[in-house]
Amino acid sequence: ADMSRWIPVNIGISFFHDAIAFNRQNNVLLNITYPLEISGAGRLGIGVGVGMVNFGMNPEWVPPTTAVDNTLPTAYSATNLDLNFGLYFKGTQDYYVGLSSTHLSESALTSTGSGFNVTTYNTARHYYLMGGKTFKDFLGSNGDIETNALVRTDFVKMSMDFNARYLWNNLLYGGLTYRTSDAIAIMVGGHPIQNLTIGYSYDITINKLSSISKGSHEILLKYCYYLPPIPIQKSKHPRWL
Repeated sequence: ADMSRWIPVNIGISFFHDAIAFNRQNNVLLNITYPLEISGAGRLGIGVGVGMVNFGMNPEWVPPTTAVDNTLPTAYSATNLDLNFGLYFKGTQDYYVGLSSTHLSESALTSTGSGFNVTTYNTARHYYLMGGKTFKDFLGSNGDIETNALVRTDFVKMSMDFNARYLWNNLLYGGLTYRTSDAIAIMVGGHPIQNLTIGYSYDITINKLSSISKGSHEILLKYCYYLPPIPIQKSKHPRWL
């Protein structure tokens, strides 16, 4: 069989867990992407995520009286459909742009209680727009300037990130990040060995919490293992030699 006739589809599984106070949210998605070559321009990736979202809570309320307050939500858990979609284009001139959306189904996660104890949590559809460009051999040096931006919104609130870093000789890097109405981050790191990245960043709070916030530290450790290419197998018959 001629393996070159296979459809170049990429498949992956993602899991996300978030815990805030009494609330717990879990997402499991099967992600499928299809790369489409655009002659002379670049490659367009089309992606779809299909899975489920689970939301639950187990609150322990301390009311001011001993009477039970039926207006307070009780422990519950619910599961429903979750859908994502995205487009990603990588151009031949060292730039990329992407547009995606999560929770397309805006699923309702409702408890099985009755009366005042019915609790409903709705997933909100979010949109993401990103883009970036690399400036090779910046000012004739042995390093590159990598710039990118990210916009995220649910059409109620919006947040934007602007990033720039200098990568020297594909070995060491340093840069800055600005997140609107939130923080400025300083980034440093490097690639001590092939496929391994070690990084550190410090977020300096610039919003109203700056009087009580000392910022936050982040440590990055990433190792990439590249799968070997699929061998091209061919079969021949003596009749067609």
